[in-house]
Amino acid sequence: MEVHEAAELLLSTARYEMTEAENEAIANRLVQRLQCLPLAVAQAGAYIASSRRLDRYLELYEDTAQRIQLLNRKPVQSDYEWSVYTTWQISFKELSPRAAELLQLCSFIHHSGITEEIFRHAALYKFTAEEETQLKEPLKFLTNLLSSSSSKWDSLKFIALTTELGGYSLIEFEAGSGAITFSIHPLVHEWCRTTLESKASTELCMQKLVGMSLSATDEFRFGHLVFPHLDALLFKGTEDSAREPNILDLAFAEVYLRIYDEEGRWSDGVKLGNSVLQMATPELQERKVLRIRRWLARMYRGHGHFDEAKILGEQVLSRLTELVGEHDPDTLTSMGNLALAYSDLGLFKKAEALQHTVLNKMREIRGDNHPDTVWPMANLARTYSDLGQLKEAEELEARVLNKCREILGQNHPHPPSHG
Repeated sequence: MEVHEAAELLLSTARYEMTEAENEAIANRLVQRLQCLPLAVAQAGAYIASSRRLDRYLELYEDTAQRIQLLNRKPVQSDYEWSVYTTWQISFKELSPRAAELLQLCSFIHHSGITEEIFRHAALYKFTAEEETQLKEPLKFLTNLLSSSSSKWDSLKFIALTTELGGYSLIEFEAGSGAITFSIHPLVHEWCRTTLESKASTELCMQKLVGMSLSATDEFRFGHLVFPHLDALLFKGTEDSAREPNILDLAFAEVYLRIYDEEGRWSDGVKLGNSVLQMATPELQERKVLRIRRWLARMYRGHGHFDEAKILGEQVLSRLTELVGEHDPDTLTSMGNLALAYSDLGLFKKAEALQHTVLNKMREIRGDNHPDTVWPMANLARTYSDLGQLKEAEELEARVLNKCREILGQNHPHPPSHG
């Protein structure tokens, strides 16, 4: 319903006068919180009619435990037999196990813009023998969406599940072409998540599915498409100050940090990186911990904390040089990131020296036509500009542009970057 229609329904059911401005304002806030779902609005109105407290309902609704009770209540003074939650529960019980599982998994990502590509890309993830046990649940779910003959993604199987969910009005298909995209009504989305018995394991499974999906491709467009779902999984709270990381597993921590960096969400990236490091156990491979710390240094740079980025970058580079040597790509990447931190602090000569080293060694290891060689070239051009060496900067930038066209194509939206 439209907001004004829902507010009229609420107040008439609650037996309040619409003409009073204060009542109308409260009603508008309340129906928007109920997402203007007619049954939920009518149920709220019936409760308010019996309690005679219009403002009290919104206060109760904001508490999760109270909200579940309110939406579970059978409407008083109504011929309608079921509560909001009962209505959805009846539909849910009619679903096949696979359709029910898909709905439950999707209740942990953003409620709109859910796309088949998330699951299709996850099915492309090349897992190691060591990872197979850790990914048992997501792999089990995906197996049922693969062709029995070719073991490849079967869109018809996915369509069958979404068609089933749509038939019970538990999802709504969104306009568009190409891959299937659908949404879940926010109240259905919340109901499914809060009433789930195996909440922790289902949430972890969905985090792994999204991690697998993002790891299967480094395409910028896809990362941007999936970001709202990743953000819904990894953070709780809506206000910036109240947003806290909710990472349940470290398997895909690096790819999560990469996406936050690409999206320019450095404040959240700092929170996420620190949370990941707090979770790290002594058993976690030191090289992986160093890569995570390197990503955290990038987040500090993006967030404008240049001194922290420099200190952390120097620590990471020193340890990686000891651990794997100065010719390892991880070491060179860390060297390049540290050079950028030096530039941020105005230490351009130190930055230039490191960038020359990175560029020369990357040419030896990767060759001239690899993104890992192009990004230090671009960074060095920027440093030339900072030093006032504009002719050298211009020549190098022209080479970078040509290399990007050759490697990434004419219409690629994102410059070369590295963790």
